[in-house]
Amino acid sequence: MNLNPLDPKNIGARLLTDRGIKKAIELDLIKITPEISENQIQPASLDLKVKEFWMDEPYKDIDKYEMGKTMKVKNSSKYDVIYNQIVDIGSSFNFYNYESSNFYLDFACVAKSSIRRLGCIIPNHRLFFEDNKHSTTNISNLSPNDIIFKEDEAISQVLFFVNPWPFDEQYSVNFQDKPEFENGKKIRSLDMGIKIVEKEKFNYLYEKEFSSKKELKFQDESILVHASERAYRLKKIGDVEFSERKKLNDADILEPVDISKGYEIKPFEHLIIETEEDFSLSEKIGIFFMDNPVTKVINFKKGELNEKNKYGYRFNREEAVLNTDLIPSFDGWVDPGYKGGFTRQPKWLTEGRIVKPGMVVGYGQIFYFPNGVERTYGSKGLGSHYQKKEKMTF
Repeated sequence: MNLNPLDPKNIGARLLTDRGIKKAIELDLIKITPEISENQIQPASLDLKVKEFWMDEPYKDIDKYEMGKTMKVKNSSKYDVIYNQIVDIGSSFNFYNYESSNFYLDFACVAKSSIRRLGCIIPNHRLFFEDNKHSTTNISNLSPNDIIFKEDEAISQVLFFVNPWPFDEQYSVNFQDKPEFENGKKIRSLDMGIKIVEKEKFNYLYEKEFSSKKELKFQDESILVHASERAYRLKKIGDVEFSERKKLNDADILEPVDISKGYEIKPFEHLIIETEEDFSLSEKIGIFFMDNPVTKVINFKKGELNEKNKYGYRFNREEAVLNTDLIPSFDGWVDPGYKGGFTRQPKWLTEGRIVKPGMVVGYGQIFYFPNGVERTYGSKGLGSHYQKKEKMTF
């Protein structure tokens, strides 16, 4: 079975491992200032730590715009996150200037599980650069509580996707006959994995490198996870300090929710659903999840009432536009070596998304790392908050 990321015949995105990230930094392909600590490099991602927050436009009042440094992220509001390090990967891959290309395709900045469980998300997975002074992204708090952060706390992580071969048939550009360029050699020297997009390769790896108590289904290049009967809602308890989250008792902050007959997610409500699936991943498998509900935008005629479609969702144009950042949204990375139960936090900003047991609540993209990763989830210094935990916990 050909699973070599450096074989140009293989399709599927390539993702750097911890070894690949380290070498990319050494080769000056990824520039980070000031220097990062060793434990910021996770199994296949890079932790980013917060410096400060700037309040962006609250979802509740999009005409209002406040600016002000604060370490309190208010509920139902959106903020700009200022990180304490600049992460520079250079210009994006340029098909029309192959000599200056650095062969990068993309990168994604996603919220760490510790803040997602408290109700925060990164609706726009991009990483922005402000006058070469700092890296920024957005964060939204969909919980009923204000969350207090301290400087230098890790709240998000960056995954680096690369293209080892400078060509793409989509643009009718083929550089295979061109001379080798230095950046291409550097990129191909990095340790990386490949996204599994073919079912036969998924079948080959399943149970050999990963497994689940409920058989995993592979569809549209992703595995599907389904809602169990266990669901929770965050209680309104006032200010929550991120650094003190481990002291929270589940009963103090969670209340059970009955979704057995279908439950409509209210605007800004943070629902936590345990999935029927759990995971046991080897050091060679990671999963990148998306919150991507099956949707159908209905174009209503004047005077026509909103009706639920066959999937149980109700939408109109305005709702679809407001929820654009959430369709689809990159929503979590599961590190190689993880073993335990799994939860999903389906999101919506308006009304119309209904969840019930057995419904698909997440789509996971499987990444295979032929050489494994240097340090798996749970390794010393990386944390193992949820390792081998069967049920929802903080």
